[in-house]
Amino acid sequence: KAISCIRYLIDFILMAQYRSHTVSTIAYIEKYLQKFHEHKDVFLACYARKEDLLEEEANFNFSKIHILSHYTEQIPRYGSLLQYSTEIYETYH
Repeated sequence: KAISCIRYLIDFILMAQYRSHTVSTIAYIEKYLQKFHEHKDVFLACYARKEDLLEEEANFNFSKIHILSHYTEQIPRYGSLLQYSTEIYETYH
């Protein structure tokens, strides 16, 4: 299940990096993200702090995962998203 989850995330990332998109490629991106979300719970078993597993808030609600849900909205509006990144540039250190 973990390998499937990672595969769907990698497929999502690789397809999102296409220089141009069609309705079909956007549908595939949505499918891969949905499949990732369906399988991601396998990683909760590996969570570093076991007591957090008992909390209802133990989830994947953080910005780098959340931003993926907006890709399929933004691609038709702005085109390829290659120019966007959540990484901090080295010059800002």
